[in-house]
Amino acid sequence: MALMSTRNHRSVAAEPVDFGPYDVACLGALCKRVREARAISGATMASYCSAKSTRTITQDFEVNNQLGPEYFDRYVKALQSREVTLSPITPMQAQMLTQWYYEREPSIVAERTKEVSSIRFEYIHHSNPYRPAALADLVQELSEVRRPGVIMDDLWYIHALNEGQLRMYGIRSDDAFLQRWDGWHTIASKIWRDSPVRLAHNDAAGIVPPTIVFFLENPSTYPYLFTYPTRAFLSRLNAYSEAEEADVHRWWPYLTSFTLPHNAPAVPREITVNGSTFYTIPSIDKSIVVPAGSGDGAQNVHYMLVTWNVIWTTNGEVRASLEAPGPQTVYFARDYDTQRDFHVNTWPHVADYLRTVG
Repeated sequence: MALMSTRNHRSVAAEPVDFGPYDVACLGALCKRVREARAISGATMASYCSAKSTRTITQDFEVNNQLGPEYFDRYVKALQSREVTLSPITPMQAQMLTQWYYEREPSIVAERTKEVSSIRFEYIHHSNPYRPAALADLVQELSEVRRPGVIMDDLWYIHALNEGQLRMYGIRSDDAFLQRWDGWHTIASKIWRDSPVRLAHNDAAGIVPPTIVFFLENPSTYPYLFTYPTRAFLSRLNAYSEAEEADVHRWWPYLTSFTLPHNAPAVPREITVNGSTFYTIPSIDKSIVVPAGSGDGAQNVHYMLVTWNVIWTTNGEVRASLEAPGPQTVYFARDYDTQRDFHVNTWPHVADYLRTVG
């Protein structure tokens, strides 16, 4: 039985690219974080996996991203075993590791990169002559829903939002915040220290852990973790958090070692706007997959309609404002992104990379 696969599994996304201190370049690097966070030595893991040497784990896999499937299976089982660690990973986390392992092939990584890089703000816009009917219908639902709502992609960029979403945070449609890239991202919008979204949350720090866990473990998001655009985005998100003294980067080591003790998909948000306090909870109401563009080669893009339900407030006017009957005006990121550089796929270095692999 061969110790390691003879195929080179160093994927396209694991090419030597320096994204800085927050980057997780490949599955082996992430598994090292998971193992070390549980105080499992390389020697102990090698023994549990029946590997030839400790180097098989600490160098061949955790650095070079190469390990045979039988050994990887034992590696994951060790992380799940209470005989090995007092903090075993969850079945969901084991599933994520396994999927990432079997998608390390360069051809699969290239396909994942094509999928995530096909996302553009223009596709959802009413000026797009190729906008699918299903996507137009989703925009119509966003207009008619009696709740604050957005339509976002698998990296949680907001492509469209309704009036209620702006009212929930006291934002005007001509607010300078909407002229910024972070104003159109569900997580990044809570980072800037002067962000109206961050300031409206009475416990902005408290909602970060469950939010980023849900982001990473979302089945429509985690398959793209090791693609170039996602690595670029997450590195910038964490660096931005550090610069703004927010909390995403503080929790990042725990998130990427599977030690962040939050698994609730959504928790109530306590929000205060114009002196009125209310509680909301988000939910994914609908998901659709549609082709981005025309022709047989068009990649499919996944969109989610997310709305916020008001679950408590003492101010009837606030509830009436947030639950006003439609139709509501819908605002598109495409109309505010005048320089075409909000979305990670249009950042210059990412766009350059995508051209080289496209």
